[in-house]
Amino acid sequence: MFPTASQVKSIVHKAYEQPSKITFDDLFVLGGAIVLTLRDDDLGLSAEYTKLADGNNLQQDVAQFLTNLPVTPNNPTIEPLLSTFNRDHQFYEAMHALIAQTFPKVHRKIKFESLGPMQVEVLNRLAASDPIWQYDMTIRGRLLARGLPDSRDKLCRILAAIGQ
Repeated sequence: MFPTASQVKSIVHKAYEQPSKITFDDLFVLGGAIVLTLRDDDLGLSAEYTKLADGNNLQQDVAQFLTNLPVTPNNPTIEPLLSTFNRDHQFYEAMHALIAQTFPKVHRKIKFESLGPMQVEVLNRLAASDPIWQYDMTIRGRLLARGLPDSRDKLCRILAAIGQ
């Protein structure tokens, strides 16, 4: 069953009001909504959401709220966000959400040899994206907050060192 615009709007609203109340089922619904918006025919979900949410964009709202949630193991929004970012490298919010959902905020540099497969995948996609490094003025701060290198060159060298 596909998510409805009212379900998505309700979850996004809950995420802003009470982020600690977001459940795995909520994330599953949002992941489904992202997948649906990747289709040429999203069954009217995007348009209906825009009407319900006073002109807001479904993908933007979901990605932005995910950047404020703690890392969730096996998050069902990760794969759809990867597909979204792969399709549009200028949709920076998708990468912001991916970073936030795969790397917790830390006060030290992370140990790259202990990265999980999904973390490596996110970093590989980030390293391969020209637009985000050229035009996203917030990416460096987001990376530093999670103990990640703040330049593409440093990131590529680390990925090469761990065999990626």
